[in-house]
Amino acid sequence: MVRIDETTWLKAGIELADGEALLGSVLTTGQFDWATGPFRGDAADFWIRVTVEPCGSRPRPTANAGP
Repeated sequence: MVRIDETTWLKAGIELADGEALLGSVLTTGQFDWATGPFRGDAADFWIRVTVEPCGSRPRPTANAGP
């Protein structure tokens, strides 16, 4: 989770729904945006890097790569 302030934050990771692993993210910037997509990698070996820049943030998931 990356928190800029009390109304601006990003949370990203793996969610399990009906036994299926999904990449999930929640972004708030005064409004709430939630997104998911299939994750085909090994959920036990998963890293996520988040880059925060003045124009926004970008989560990048990586499986089997370490930090």
